[in-house]
Amino acid sequence: MTNLKFVAVESNFLTGTVPEWVSEWSSLEFLALGDNLLTGAIPSFEGMESLKELVLDQNALTGDIAILENVKSLRTVLLNDNKLDGRVHTSSFLNFPVLITLDLGNNELTGYFPEHFYTIESVTLHNNNLEGELPDVQIEEFPIEYLSLHHIVFTGDVP
Repeated sequence: MTNLKFVAVESNFLTGTVPEWVSEWSSLEFLALGDNLLTGAIPSFEGMESLKELVLDQNALTGDIAILENVKSLRTVLLNDNKLDGRVHTSSFLNFPVLITLDLGNNELTGYFPEHFYTIESVTLHNNNLEGELPDVQIEEFPIEYLSLHHIVFTGDVP
């Protein structure tokens, strides 16, 4: 199935893990396995230069979001409502030239809000264990349109 471009098997009762062999589908542009009963870590999607949309929300996936750092083609990343426990830091989703939507809400992520997240149009990080101060930048300089940061332990002044 090397020519497969679109897979959507959402809102079912799929169990188990996201199989590693999915990364062999090198032409895949859209993978949606959200709202299932999937567990385990997110597999490496390295080598999937065509992957633009990754929808794994509303499962019970665990592990670190750093596994996606080599998939620079992503435009949409929906990993909300899982059990991810990695760390958000300065290199998280850095230099993703086409990333428009990043939803990591309702997980167990730690770390802080990186300044480059202001360059993403839609960022959702609510209900995580992030902390620290929000970067002090002029938001109007950045294309961000939607920012959800409620139920996080940020401190300091409002930028």
